[in-house]
Amino acid sequence: DDDDDDDDDDDDDDDTAKPAVCALAVSEAAKAIEKLAIAKPTPTQTDADGEAELEAELAEDKAAIASKVESIMEEAETLDQTVGALSALKDEMGLAGEDLLGFVFEAVFDEDILKDEQVKASAKLFARLQKLCSKPKTAQQVILVCVERLVGELHEEALLKKCPHVLKAFYEYDLLEEEQLVHWSEKKSKTVNRDISKKVKKAAEPFITWLKEAEEGEDDDDDDE
Repeated sequence: DDDDDDDDDDDDDDDTAKPAVCALAVSEAAKAIEKLAIAKPTPTQTDADGEAELEAELAEDKAAIASKVESIMEEAETLDQTVGALSALKDEMGLAGEDLLGFVFEAVFDEDILKDEQVKASAKLFARLQKLCSKPKTAQQVILVCVERLVGELHEEALLKKCPHVLKAFYEYDLLEEEQLVHWSEKKSKTVNRDISKKVKKAAEPFITWLKEAEEGEDDDDDDE
């Protein structure tokens, strides 16, 4: 019987030892995982670093293209030379026509867009560049987005209140059509900061109202006939 008691004691010792060993193993595993978590960036950190790097590269590429566009605008002597050089740059850099149009807009127009009659001076150039875009509609959308940034962000103090005159200039030189202007005024922007877009469209209301009234007047004249 004493031998049986000794066996029972041995079993009890084994049962006590096993949980202790398991607890130690779990503890060591937890420490190892913790070390790995500290050493290895989280997916969020990795994604953020990658996005920041990509944004920096894009900013550099954009600055390089903008510089080339400005050089072409300064050095080309004729309209044909300007369009030819810009078209070659578009192909070289793999740009869409809409992208090129945006770069040229930023190179040409500033706070003196009205004072220096910049739209009038560059109307023929932009008419040619619009033909490099996939559709007339998308070319006009680019111009409207650029106008929003110009008058609502870059030169707000000088141009926001003059927004109707800026839009009218593009309209008078056939770079913006009535249909696209009205559609733009009624649609929320997906490419420009919404607050900026909202205040620009608010400032543009007198011109949009004038467009609509002019269209209604033409419809009434047609009905009379």
